[in-house]
Amino acid sequence: MPFNFELEKRVESFEWDNKKYTRREASAATGEKYRATVLECVTIGEDGKPSSFDGMAATSSLPTMLLGECVFPEGGDKPVGKSVIGKWPDRVVNELYNRLKEISELDETEDDEESDQEDSAKNE
Repeated sequence: MPFNFELEKRVESFEWDNKKYTRREASAATGEKYRATVLECVTIGEDGKPSSFDGMAATSSLPTMLLGECVFPEGGDKPVGKSVIGKWPDRVVNELYNRLKEISELDETEDDEESDQEDSAKNE
């Protein structure tokens, strides 16, 4: 029997500087780019846990990269890009970035995954 399911895209509208935008959850490719950038900065110790965070400067462009690929003019098909996001105030970018990571589930940790597995086991 085929596995069928429906998932809705996570899209949120917002307005900035008298312009309307939509923030769309990150695509798989954008999520991979985000995680690869973060992982490049982490050294894993012998115990399998992060032991140092070198090169964290590389992550400073993550908010503009991620938002640049996930924020669209209302009704538009092309994202606004880093050049537009880079002109917005830092506090606005940080607020939008944190919410985008949340709706895209980009900061899910092993603990979150283990908790989800435990919840699934309880429901069986």
